[in-house]
Amino acid sequence: MTQNNLGLALTALGERLGGPEGLRRLSEAVEAYRQAFTVRKHDDLPQDWAMNQNNLGYALLRLGERLSGPEGLRRLSEAVEAFRQALTVRTRDDLPQQWAGTQNNLGGALCALGQRLGGPEGLWRLSESVEALRQALTVRTRADLPQDWAGTQNNLGLALTALGARLGGPEGLRRLSEAVEAYCQALTVYTRADLPQQWARTQNNLGNALGALGERQGGPEGLRWLSEAVEAYRQAFTVRKRDDLPQDWAMTQNNLGNALLRLGERLSGPEGVRRLSEAVEAFRQALTIFTRADLPQLWATTQNNLGNALSALGARLGGPEGVRRLSEAVEAYRQALTVRTRADLPQLWATTQNNLGDALLRLGARLGGPEGVRRLSEAVEAYRQALTVRTRADLPQDWAMTQNNLGNALLRLGRRQGGPEGERWLAEAVEAFRQALTVYTRDDLPQLWAMTQNNLGTALTVRGLQLGGPEGERRLAEAVEAFRQALTVQTRDDLPQQWAGTQEFLGLALQIQVLLGGFPAGLEQVDRLAQAEGIRDDPVAQASLRTLAIVCHVATHQDAEASRAFARLVALVERQPADFHLVWDWTDLRDHLVNTKAPPIPARRELLRKLLDAVSRDNNKAAILAGLKEIQEAFPARAEEPEIPIRQAPPQR
Repeated sequence: MTQNNLGLALTALGERLGGPEGLRRLSEAVEAYRQAFTVRKHDDLPQDWAMNQNNLGYALLRLGERLSGPEGLRRLSEAVEAFRQALTVRTRDDLPQQWAGTQNNLGGALCALGQRLGGPEGLWRLSESVEALRQALTVRTRADLPQDWAGTQNNLGLALTALGARLGGPEGLRRLSEAVEAYCQALTVYTRADLPQQWARTQNNLGNALGALGERQGGPEGLRWLSEAVEAYRQAFTVRKRDDLPQDWAMTQNNLGNALLRLGERLSGPEGVRRLSEAVEAFRQALTIFTRADLPQLWATTQNNLGNALSALGARLGGPEGVRRLSEAVEAYRQALTVRTRADLPQLWATTQNNLGDALLRLGARLGGPEGVRRLSEAVEAYRQALTVRTRADLPQDWAMTQNNLGNALLRLGRRQGGPEGERWLAEAVEAFRQALTVYTRDDLPQLWAMTQNNLGTALTVRGLQLGGPEGERRLAEAVEAFRQALTVQTRDDLPQQWAGTQEFLGLALQIQVLLGGFPAGLEQVDRLAQAEGIRDDPVAQASLRTLAIVCHVATHQDAEASRAFARLVALVERQPADFHLVWDWTDLRDHLVNTKAPPIPARRELLRKLLDAVSRDNNKAAILAGLKEIQEAFPARAEEPEIPIRQAPPQR
């Protein structure tokens, strides 16, 4: 009994202490329990043996959580085995409460192990964790054992959050929603008045699940989840004080920083910058407790998260301040990599390499000359390092994310450098985006799919302009299709900022296609796109296409068709709300019309200039109609053929 009790005391002490001293005490606890097995034999003292196995498993679990690399995995695997050994004696029929307690502990060990492992093995362990915890709840009921029930509900929430984070599509959302429900159930027993620390811990965990849900969902719903996550963490701070519970306080600061980061990324203007600045401050607060000497892994995690917030903030801020924040982000990631090594923590190392690539990409985009190229090249290298661990087989979503990011870095390099080197970078960018789309599908991850389609379209546009001739035209046609695909998800109602950006890129690609392939090619694209999904019900897209059609008809001597298209444009704009405006930038087409000498453009140049001025993105409905009225006489009314109606646009936001 004394060795077992010694193990309990050492475990409790090791949990309290950080750094090498905490590890030493937990290792001593493991040894004490193993000494107890020299007397507590399965055949002679089965219940004592099972209790000792359960206690050994708990000490191994806490030790494995502290250790990184293969050693950490070994200890967690040993914990799982110890709990399973205990369950050979602690059966549901004979010892239901002990059985349920050990099932709960087994679920915790499987969850920790599953979070460390990638691919199908990790998913399997997390699924086993959920099942073990649900088994425990068949005995640990709210009526009979309310505090045990609440504890297992909290643990179930942890496993479901980890599982939901791994799964894409509706299944991932379902698991995260179940996690939120599990935490809310726990809070019906864990109240602030009766059990303040458990209440605060569950509020913290609830914030994690709400934050993960908010990351997955766009629009107002996603913002709501993220705002609720911030509130949950702030509730936890009413109990988790720096002086009383420093590590818990620091952990919640870190989690709050993550939620504020995601919220700030979604919000525009000063509010977005405010949330990102609050995120930076939260991470820096956490680092006052999470030091490299005492808690190296938590320090590295928080350095990584600080880098994320600084990178996002630097991207928002212009001038020297933006460059300073991005440089600080690079430094934070490099600090994290001194602990997160490929040998010891391969997945976390790969995550930080990916994030380092993001910061270097943003920094390289800001800097000109050789320094900018150097930073972009470092970004490419960081992403490629990440892909040595983030494989499609083991971590498909992480692999796809890094492929997309690699594509962005290669695209930037290709734009900076001409000649064969630039062509090679652009070709590799196109390939990287297409690789990402083998995982980012419209059904499972629609927003990421649309984002990557948009990026692919941008790379194909630059590639097409670079190549010229028939090959360039083909690439531009592929770019137009990629942008159109993106607009089937990035709608004006759901994702207005992304919609506006993709609309602008679509307009640019179409204009360049006209420049390379001529006005007849432009008319072919307009006819094809007008009835395509993502375009046909969008009045802004339709008005832009009709404007392009008018220019192409005039340029190809089709005056009757130009007049009909003009009448349709006027009728469409008249049906829209007062704040209606277009988003295409007509600079490329305008420059082409100024410079071309091919008839009939010189004779109609002023007319077409006024047309493009009328539909400038700075004009609202009244200004558009006023500009069109000025040139109406040049487009005499013609008999109008029936057309598919286009819905009225909602008020612009």
